Amino acid sequence: MRRIMAVCIALLQGVCPCLAQQAQQTDNLLANGDLETDEDGDGVPDGWSWHEGGFGTLGKVFWSTDDPLQGEVCIRYVKTDPQKWYPQVWHAPVEITPGWQYELSALVQSDAPFVFRHTLSGDLGGERHQRFSAQAEPTRVSLRFDSPPGSDRVSVGFQMSDNAGTMLIDDVRLVALGPSLGTMLSIREASDIHDLEELAARRRFKPFDLIADEEGVHPSERVIFRDTATGAITARMTHSPYYNRHIYSNQWIWNCDGSLLAFRSRRDPDGWYIMDADGNHIRYLIGEIPFWSRSDPDIVFHRDTSDRTIRALNVRTGEQRIVFTIPDELDGLGFTIWPMHPDGKKLFVVVGNQTARRPDNWGYLVDIDSGEYTRIDFPHTTHQVWFTKDPDYTISYNYERRAPGEYIDVSMLVDADGTNHRQARARHMSHRGYSPDGTRVAFHAGGGIHIMDALGGNERLLATGGGGHLSWQVDDEWLVATMRNAIYRIWTDDGHKTLINLPNTQLHYYNYPCEAHLESSPDGTKIGYASSMLGDIDLYQVVMKPPDPPRNLSAHADGERISLTWEPPEHSREVMGYNVWASDVSGEGYHPVTWEPVRAAEYSCGPAEGLCFVVTAVEHSGLEGRPSKEACIAGPDLPRRIWLEAEDAELRAPFEPIFSMECSAMYCVASTAHGKAALATLSAEVPAGSYLVWARTRGMNEDAALQLSAGGEVLGAISAATEGWSWQLAAAHGEPASLSVAEGEIELELTAQMGGIMVDQLLLSSDAEYRPEGAPTWLRRAAVELPAVTGLEAEAISPYCVRLSWDEAAAPDLSHYNVYACSDGEPAGQEHLIASPAQPRRFDWGLQAGTEYRYAVTVVDRQGNEGPPVTASATTPEIDRVFEEIEANAQLKEGPLSFDVTLPRDDSYVTWVRIASRDERRGTLDVWLDGEKIMSGGYVPWEFVTRGHGGPQANVPLWVPVQVRGEMPRSLREIAAGEHTMRIAAGDAIDAVIDRAVITNDLGWRPAGISSFLGAEEGTAGE
Repeated sequence: MRRIMAVCIALLQGVCPCLAQQAQQTDNLLANGDLETDEDGDGVPDGWSWHEGGFGTLGKVFWSTDDPLQGEVCIRYVKTDPQKWYPQVWHAPVEITPGWQYELSALVQSDAPFVFRHTLSGDLGGERHQRFSAQAEPTRVSLRFDSPPGSDRVSVGFQMSDNAGTMLIDDVRLVALGPSLGTMLSIREASDIHDLEELAARRRFKPFDLIADEEGVHPSERVIFRDTATGAITARMTHSPYYNRHIYSNQWIWNCDGSLLAFRSRRDPDGWYIMDADGNHIRYLIGEIPFWSRSDPDIVFHRDTSDRTIRALNVRTGEQRIVFTIPDELDGLGFTIWPMHPDGKKLFVVVGNQTARRPDNWGYLVDIDSGEYTRIDFPHTTHQVWFTKDPDYTISYNYERRAPGEYIDVSMLVDADGTNHRQARARHMSHRGYSPDGTRVAFHAGGGIHIMDALGGNERLLATGGGGHLSWQVDDEWLVATMRNAIYRIWTDDGHKTLINLPNTQLHYYNYPCEAHLESSPDGTKIGYASSMLGDIDLYQVVMKPPDPPRNLSAHADGERISLTWEPPEHSREVMGYNVWASDVSGEGYHPVTWEPVRAAEYSCGPAEGLCFVVTAVEHSGLEGRPSKEACIAGPDLPRRIWLEAEDAELRAPFEPIFSMECSAMYCVASTAHGKAALATLSAEVPAGSYLVWARTRGMNEDAALQLSAGGEVLGAISAATEGWSWQLAAAHGEPASLSVAEGEIELELTAQMGGIMVDQLLLSSDAEYRPEGAPTWLRRAAVELPAVTGLEAEAISPYCVRLSWDEAAAPDLSHYNVYACSDGEPAGQEHLIASPAQPRRFDWGLQAGTEYRYAVTVVDRQGNEGPPVTASATTPEIDRVFEEIEANAQLKEGPLSFDVTLPRDDSYVTWVRIASRDERRGTLDVWLDGEKIMSGGYVPWEFVTRGHGGPQANVPLWVPVQVRGEMPRSLREIAAGEHTMRIAAGDAIDAVIDRAVITNDLGWRPAGISSFLGAEEGTAGE
C-alpha cells in the first residue's frame, strides 16, 4: 500500500505579507531566553514570571546558580504536590507573524514528566500544550506550532501537571522557521456559522404535523455547503431542534456499506433514527443505542432492558431475533453493548461499566450466530471497553475512578477466554482508536496524539494538539481526529496532519457534550460529526476525499461492440455502482455513457460513444470518485493526454500531501523545509511515444522550481509562479523537455531543493500544441448546460412555514437541488442557502409571520456544476401577537418561580425562561399551569454553557423554552384566554436562578443571548 505523508497547516487569511522573508530565521524571539539577566534584582529573570499556586504549598520556583545547564544561571522548578496546574513558569507575550511556523525549545533536565505550554492570541488561538517524558541528562526538547490568522502574539511556559519532581530549565528558544504551508493556500478565517445566515435566522419550532407523513417518515433535511476556511464540501444532514447527541467515537454512524446513517434525535418519539445516505427518507429506528453489524448492512444490534436481551434488528423488514440473554443477576446494574469486532462475528456486552456502586464489574464475549459466550470478570470497574481489533478478540479496557475526580491511571488488556489480565500502558489511553489490522493504538494524551503497539510498548508522540476524539477505522496508514475546533487527517507513520474543516461546534465554550465526536465513513471518503454551529446539535458530514478510482480498466473492440472491464477500487465498501465516461479525444471532454450507475465491473457499448474511456465509482450517497486510468481503442496516432495526481506519488519528506479544494481530487503535495531535498516518485503506465511534461504548481518565491527526472536521468526543470496556481512546462536549456517512452510503466521523479513549492497534477502530453489551462477537476468532462427546474411553487401553509415543490429535473447525472431563500434582496449565495434535497420538494419552516420570502431553486450535478436559478415567492400570514414578559429573580433553591399572566385569547403558547446555574450543577425543571403539572423533569441543555467534562458555568444565563422535552408536539401548550398561574421549580436539588420569563404565541420570536438554538452573544431578551 502506498506510503503517504501529510503536514499540519495553519488556518490563514489570505497570503502572509511576509512571504519575502523566505529564509529560515535563527534569532531567538525571547530576549532573555538564556535567563542570564535580572536587572531589577527581584530574583526573577527579566521577561519571566512564575505562579506557584496555593502560596507555595504545591512547589517552588527559583532563579538558581546551582547546576546551570549552560551559562551561570537556570530555573530550578520543584513540585512537591502532584496536583495539577501549579507551579507554572511563563515568558511575557512576544510578537509573532500570523501564518508562520515556530519552534519552541529548551535545555531540560527533569526527574519526572513535564509540559511545555504556549498560548496564542486571537479567536483561533488559545492555550496548547505538549507533555514530555523525564530527562535524566540535560537534553534539548522542542515542539513546533503554526500561528493561525489573527494570532500576532504568543506566551510560552512550562510546568509539571499531575506529578511531582524537580526540573532544571535553561536556554529557552523561540525561533521563527518561516511561512507555514497555509500561507500558500487561499484559506481565510472561518465564519462562526460558515456564512449560513439564512439558516441561522430560522426559529426552532418544527411543524411535524405538516412535515412528517402518515408513517412518520421525514423528508430530507440536508444542506450542502462549503467550509469557509478550507472550502471543504460539507453537509448538515439533520435539522432537529433541541438536543441531538452524536455517536461516540469508535461507533459507526454508517452501516457497513455506507447506504444508511443512524443518528440520535429528540423528535417524537425520542430515540434513534436512520436516513438514506443521500439524506432522504428519515425514519424512526429504535430507542436504545444501535450498533451496526460489520457484515450485514441491514442489521443493527441493541439491548432490551426489559428482559436482559441483546437483539438483532433488520432495519428494512423490522424483524428481530434474540442474540443473547444475560444469564446472571444484574443486581440493579445496567448493561450495554460496545462496538462489535470488525470481522462481524462477535460483540461484547458490559455489565456495570463506569458505575460507582461496586469495585468491580464483568462482561460477556458473545458469538453473534450461536449466542455462545464467555464471561469475563474485571478486577475493577471499567471505563471504555473495546476490541483491539486483532483476530484473537483481545479486549482493551481502562479502569474507572476509585474516588471522585480520581482515576486508577492504567489501561489493561484481557484475552478472549477471560484470562491473562495485563497492563498495556501505565496511564489512561484517552479516546483511543485501534488500527484496522489491530496492531497499533492511537490516543489523546498530554496535549497530543500518541501511538503505540496495541499490546503495549513503543509509545511515541504522533501529532501535537489535543482536546478531541479520533477515528481509526478505514486504513492502517491514516486516521482522523478532532483537535478543539478542527478536524484533521493524520498519517500514522510520521504524524503529519492536514486540516479538513472546522466543525464550529463549541459556541463560546469548549465542552464534551458538544464535541464533534467524529467518525469515518466505511471507505473514509466522508467524516461524520456533530455540531452546534447553528444551534442544537445536528449531524454533519464533510467530504475528506473522493472515492478511489477503479483499477485496471481495459477496453477491447469486438466487432460492433466495445467491451470494458475493470476491478473495484482499493476501498470499495461504499460503492453502489460505476459510471462509464467516453470521449473522442484523450484526456478530456468526457461525456457520460451510463446515466445510472452499473453494478457489475464491466460494460459494453457501441463505437459511436467514443475512442477513449474512463470509469468512476459512485457511492450510495451519490458521491462520485476519481476516474480510472484511461483506456483507448484508437491507434497510436491518437494524441494522448495522461493526467497524474501528485498525491499518488511515493513521497519523501519534506514533500507532504495537504488537503486543498484548490487542487484536483482535493489534495496536492508541498515541499516544506528549506535547504532539504524533497522527492516524489510517480509511476504510470504510458503508451509508447514522445511526451511533453506539464505540472500545475505554485511557489512562494520566484526561485521555486522542481527538477524532473525519469529512470534516473534528469530531463529538465519545472518552475512555479508566485501569483497563484499555474501550468508550467518542463524545460531544459530554454527548450521543452521531451520524455521518450517505450510501451509500459515509467517512473517520474520530482525533486525540490527548497521549501515553499506545491504540486497538484502532472500531465504527459504527446500533443505538442496542447496547453492545459485553468483549475482542474478530477474528471475533465465535456461542458454541460444544466436545465432549469420547472413547475416551482411556493405556498405559505402557516405563519411560520412555506411548502416548496417543483418538477423532477431531466438531468442525467443529477446530484441534488439547491434551495435559496431570503426576505430582503434576491436569493443567491451560501448566505441564502437553506436546503440541498435529492427530491423535488422542501418545507421551509421556522419563519417569521407576515413576511414575504423569495426563493430560488437550482439543479446541481455530480461534478458540482449548478444550473440557472428559478424563482418564486410566498408571504406568510400575519398573527395577532401576544407577548408577555415577566421580570423575576427567582432562586429555585429557595422555592419555585410563580407568576400570574392574563392571556387575551385562546391560542398555542410557548414559555421561555432565562436560567443560570449558581452552583455549576445540572438539573431539570418541573412546570405547573393552574395547578396541573404539565412538565416533569424538563430538559435544560446545560451543555451549551459548560467547559470540559464539568457542569455549567456559574451565572451564565441560558434561554430555554421550559415546556420542551422533545420538539414541537411537546413545545406548545393550548391555553385558554383569561388569567393563569404558572409555577416553575427545579426538578433536582440545584441552585439555579430564573431572572426573566416570556409567554408568547409568536413562534418566530428568538431571545437575544446564549441559547439552545443559536450561539449568539450573551444579552438580554429582545425581539
